[in-house]
Amino acid sequence: MIINTNIQALSSIYKSNSQHTSRTARHDESADTVHDEVVLSDSAKTLSPFLAELKSMDDVREDRVAELSEKIAAGTYHVDAEDIARKMLEMKI
Repeated sequence: MIINTNIQALSSIYKSNSQHTSRTARHDESADTVHDEVVLSDSAKTLSPFLAELKSMDDVREDRVAELSEKIAAGTYHVDAEDIARKMLEMKI
């Protein structure tokens, strides 16, 4: 599965910001109940639409999986080791 690194970066920024989200509890003296309050940072508010789009995307590219499954079943799927090594170096794995 190939994941766009920009989406991964956005997701990690969102997670980081959500961990720093300020959560406070206020005591309402008139009703004797506790209310939770969440305050989101500007960054979290900016990234929220991107996260929503990310969540709506499919986790698996069904068309690609079907294509590769057919090639593997037919014995025509071949991997070029140099391509894999080059891409690993590009991704700094």
